[in-house]
Amino acid sequence: MIELCDLSSDDETCDVVTSSNTIDSTLDKVGSSPNACRSPGQSLTDSIEYSTSNIKRFLKEQPDKYVLVNNHKVNPTKPAACWNRFSLPAVKDETGRSTVIKNFATCRSCYTTYSFSLGSTKSLNSHKCAPSTPSSPSFSIRTQWKSKTSQLCGGKKVSLTSIITKWVCESMRPLSIVEDNGFLNIIQECLNWNSGPLAGVNIKDIVPSRSAIAREITRQANEIRERLGVELKDAANKGYLSISPDLWSDKYKQNSYLGLTAHYVDDDHVLHSVILCCEPYNEIDKRADSVRKAITTALSRFQLDVLMDKITYVCDRGSNLVKALEDYEVVHCFPHRLNNVVKRAFYSAGTAEKNEKKKKGSTKKNPNNDQFSRISFISDDQDPLMDYDDRDSSESEDDDEDVVLDAKTVELALRNFSPSPECDHINVLEKDLPLPATHVLATIVRCKQLCCYVKRVNWNPLLQQLKKATIKQEIIVRWLSMSQLLESILSSYSALTNIASEKGTLHTLPSIDVTSLASIVSLFSPWKQVIERIQSTNTPSLHLVVTSHWYLLESMTVTKEELSDKTAQGIVFFKTRARQLLKAMFAIHEMHWIAAVLNPRTRMLKIATDAERCHAHGLVCFKIAKIIETDRINSNQSMQSVETVAPSSPPHKKYKSFTTQFDDDASFNQINYDPTNTMRARRELDAYLQLDLSKSTYSAEQYDDPLLFWKEHERILPNLSKLSKMVFSIPASSAAVERSFSAAGFIISQRRTNLNPSTVNDMMLVRSAAAHLKSAV
Repeated sequence: MIELCDLSSDDETCDVVTSSNTIDSTLDKVGSSPNACRSPGQSLTDSIEYSTSNIKRFLKEQPDKYVLVNNHKVNPTKPAACWNRFSLPAVKDETGRSTVIKNFATCRSCYTTYSFSLGSTKSLNSHKCAPSTPSSPSFSIRTQWKSKTSQLCGGKKVSLTSIITKWVCESMRPLSIVEDNGFLNIIQECLNWNSGPLAGVNIKDIVPSRSAIAREITRQANEIRERLGVELKDAANKGYLSISPDLWSDKYKQNSYLGLTAHYVDDDHVLHSVILCCEPYNEIDKRADSVRKAITTALSRFQLDVLMDKITYVCDRGSNLVKALEDYEVVHCFPHRLNNVVKRAFYSAGTAEKNEKKKKGSTKKNPNNDQFSRISFISDDQDPLMDYDDRDSSESEDDDEDVVLDAKTVELALRNFSPSPECDHINVLEKDLPLPATHVLATIVRCKQLCCYVKRVNWNPLLQQLKKATIKQEIIVRWLSMSQLLESILSSYSALTNIASEKGTLHTLPSIDVTSLASIVSLFSPWKQVIERIQSTNTPSLHLVVTSHWYLLESMTVTKEELSDKTAQGIVFFKTRARQLLKAMFAIHEMHWIAAVLNPRTRMLKIATDAERCHAHGLVCFKIAKIIETDRINSNQSMQSVETVAPSSPPHKKYKSFTTQFDDDASFNQINYDPTNTMRARRELDAYLQLDLSKSTYSAEQYDDPLLFWKEHERILPNLSKLSKMVFSIPASSAAVERSFSAAGFIISQRRTNLNPSTVNDMMLVRSAAAHLKSAV
């Protein structure tokens, strides 16, 4: 009736004795004493009836005979948590052999014993260890050491959880990395090197689980929202906050997301940019009302929903965003408009137009024939690059592709260049293009085909070995991709021809007119230079819009040498077309003029017309006067709030006429057009315009941040300094929110499509706010 089983370690042998009430029917029942009468040679355990109470007593009173051994039947890969505290009771015989007492488990700390059968650990898991006073001094010391080690591990685990969470978010690592065996082995090896109290500690006692990391991400994100909310509310109340909203969909599950990026200037004239959210878009549709509701809900998490009228919004010209934000101050993205000007100039205006042409069908084109069908140039099904189109889906990529340039708009744009309007290049159809312009488009098509070819045969690694530029891919919705494609081909085309010659495939390589390609790259160069600078996030950029507009118009002006060069007629056509489109499609916003004046280097607007200069300086005066009046009103209100209690809301007025309610307030003219405020504003503006900048730190060429100048002159030009913080908190582009979507695309990879969208949102916030919070400490 005795069941034996080897549960011992390598140097110890254990048997298992059954705990039935009567081990042998011929034996009399024995009392609780282990020394009850037994015959010589009879086993001690054969004559004892075991229970939870006497096992506990035997372990305490006779530690030499009754011991605890590990349960070696536990699953080593996923052991139950209770076996960290429980062992199996056993009794030693005269030879030192341990025999496990079956169906019992004992706590190693307090010796509390439970009935235990294989697979039933409910009572063990619910055990709360009672305080014990073991008689052995060594046991007390060992228990105290374990307690201190446990407390130390607990503190280290909290710290390690926070560090791993920040690492996972900032480096965009998967949450499951904490369960990776390689990662765990590295941490375990580091613990083994430690000679302190953590030496020999089990790695699972310190490294957090995947679910713990997810909870910590949420906790850190909520803490950041609370902290950022205070700063953002203060900036919004002062007018120093702008928000860039946009919509995006991931390319695997096509889940829609709303992105918001905040830009604000603090009291020290430092510009900050933080991703507020990239959260799931849960509205029923993407119409203006639904988009406005989603934006309001997202801002409410930072307590900004009540301050939306004090925030400036920077976005593209998507119809739903334009309608959703029509009640607020909006500055449209400048690089988006430049991008669309270039696309229209080269007859690749966008997805809507291309899909329409796909429906109608298109003819096949010969890549080596200049006389290809012009309509087929922008057909998706004929464009080999589309095989490699890995762009993220964007809800606003067609933001202003349907802009209608009527005859009046075009005529006004052309008259701005000269008293006698030049030839209209805007309304020239593809089928009516002159042959040199057709050759330019053919060169671009062949470059895209060459990119397709290089990717198909995988020659980019060969170019890397030769230390040549790899062939970049052109993506429709990215602003600089066409220029990068053409530049990479121009740089590496000779290397590609050498590789093709060595492999005997030169005849399959699309031929490129290098001279034409160099001219096209030169044409794209000013656009690339402007867009790269304008879409910066960490430095002000709004003041560069006016000068960038002037620079592009000047760069697209055709020279006499180009007019006389017959080989350059195609470039001349597209230069003229791009210049006319830029003039017709872009109008300088009031905030652009104000920002240009507040930039010390362009304050005089030297190449602007007298009317434009007076208009810009008048806008600045008006803004200064408004700031002066607002400060006066706020000062009076703060004094009154200390002495008086806020009165209840006035009763509803009864108007004599139904139109009376729309009359101007009596104080309207005083608030906005107070002559005293206007005079003070004019004096401060004049002082700024007459200021000698030679002694200013900002005069050095390496500085391109006007906020540095206004921080230096805050005392002598206080109101202009406040205005500068309002203006330069507004970026010239919405590139920051586009970058957040790119980062989200890395997080939502093909192997992480089941990641909770709310977790993605929290990870984006923790990642974005990390640098800002470090600088604020």
